[in-house]
Amino acid sequence: MATSIVGRAACLAALPFLLLAGAVNAAGFSVAPVRVNFDATQRSDVVRLTNDSADEVSVQADAVSWRQDEAGGDLYEATTDLLIVPRIFSIPPGETQVVRIGRLVAADPARQGAYRIFFTELAPPTEPGETTTLNFRLRLGIPVFMAPAEGGAPELSLVRSDRTDSGLEVVLNNTGNTHLQLLTLRSGRSIGRGAHEIEHTLGAYLLPGSTRRFLVPVPPDIRIDSFLVDTDVAGTMEYAARRSQ
Repeated sequence: MATSIVGRAACLAALPFLLLAGAVNAAGFSVAPVRVNFDATQRSDVVRLTNDSADEVSVQADAVSWRQDEAGGDLYEATTDLLIVPRIFSIPPGETQVVRIGRLVAADPARQGAYRIFFTELAPPTEPGETTTLNFRLRLGIPVFMAPAEGGAPELSLVRSDRTDSGLEVVLNNTGNTHLQLLTLRSGRSIGRGAHEIEHTLGAYLLPGSTRRFLVPVPPDIRIDSFLVDTDVAGTMEYAARRSQ
């Protein structure tokens, strides 16, 4: 069964966590699946939007290319690499709209292509004499990935891990040529009074060649000797942590 995202008012900053959770229960429309993966030769795929509310909802779909800056922040640009049909549509209550996503470019030989499609709820037209009110509109984005023609895999590398006054600072780099999603960071072995397993939700994508810093809260009287990072497609990685000086 396809996983879906559901909601009416969503913040883009929380999007990785929505994707990680798989479903958010609220009034509005839902999108399934929450991620589209094209293999090297696939030309099209579909997603389904279902109106879970009691009112008709109008939606606009926009495709953007996706890359990450040196700090792991997401950067988007308009793109013509994807064709969305239909791009603007209305869904009656309880009905489902099929949206076809077509690719207009060939697979890159050596690197995965990364995109997002944002589905934005359009405000209904204002009736004559109606008072204008603040109305939050749902905007949901799903990742779209295009596999490289020559194949590949993610490779998660530890750049550094340092104990700070605030906790454990971990910097990770994806040296592979496809994405991965960082799910959780768990302490493999901790030492100190009241030592226990530390588990911290990451919920972030790491695109090929990208680096990202995380600060994991750790009590000052606990030392982390090793930690594990759970990912969606590369399994679990274990690293030795740098000891406090």
